[in-house]
Amino acid sequence: MTTYRSAPLQTRHRLVYEIGDEGVARLCASEAALSLSGAAGAWAEEYLRRAGMSVVRTAEASEHDSLGGAEAALRGAFEAVEIIKRTLGLGTPGNAEEALREASPEE
Repeated sequence: MTTYRSAPLQTRHRLVYEIGDEGVARLCASEAALSLSGAAGAWAEEYLRRAGMSVVRTAEASEHDSLGGAEAALRGAFEAVEIIKRTLGLGTPGNAEEALREASPEE
């Protein structure tokens, strides 16, 4: 677990009004259960660790394993943000599939 005092990567989070020092301390003391696997899971894990959280991977394989590079990065980042929001009790829940569908060009 990252301690609050040894969390230099979280400097940007401290500057966000809604997170601040207290939020960074909470993130550093938290553990996230990550249910994504594959590249999307790797992206989410990276973001969560950089936010100061400990991460436990709970998924073996999922439909997200076959995502392309950019889509996997977006899906992983979205999942990480949702976990951070839940951990801090901020914002409203989002839906990754809906957000990706809206961001994709129509065929």
